[in-house]
Amino acid sequence: MEDVIVTHAGTRLVEGKLQAAGGRVLNVTALGENVTQAQALAYRAVDAIDWPGGFCRHDIGWREVRRERG
Repeated sequence: MEDVIVTHAGTRLVEGKLQAAGGRVLNVTALGENVTQAQALAYRAVDAIDWPGGFCRHDIGWREVRRERG
């Protein structure tokens, strides 16, 4: 996905496959013309990740988004 970067930590290789080893595993970062657009793109990218049993926070950046909207 353009303007999106996904990095991982807290992972391990098991029989040649990457697996979560615990804690916060993925970081999804996006670029936009403002924080509101970047947040929306990041959450679209999160929704595109197929991870049964995975979950994410949906409150990242809310204060800045609220400030931008006035």
